Amino acid sequence: MEMKQCKGACGLLKPLSCFGVLRKSKDGLRSECKECNRKRVNQYDSEHRAKKCASARHYELIHKDRISAVNKARYALKHGKIKAPLFCERCGYEPWKHMHHEDYSKPFNVQFLCASCHKLAHT
Repeated sequence: MEMKQCKGACGLLKPLSCFGVLRKSKDGLRSECKECNRKRVNQYDSEHRAKKCASARHYELIHKDRISAVNKARYALKHGKIKAPLFCERCGYEPWKHMHHEDYSKPFNVQFLCASCHKLAHT
């Protein structure tokens, strides 16, 4: 069984299955084990909870119309009030993954786009 030393808080020698995937690293794995990573992320989240909540509230206040339109469109799609095509409405090749609103005041006027076409719609 192949082993790797954790560069996180524990510093222990662990099996490769204890490390998360990171494609850009040489061995394709994170330098810290999943357990150390989880502890670090949880500690960061608890220390910065107030800032993250304030940021989310600020975003919600600024983008009320967008959030409302997206939620209404998702609900309508889920309950069959609007029908989604199988493929992107612009290129017709890739399956759609994004709902694009040209005007947030018309929540049911949605284009179903693939990721690349949705990116182009916002440029």
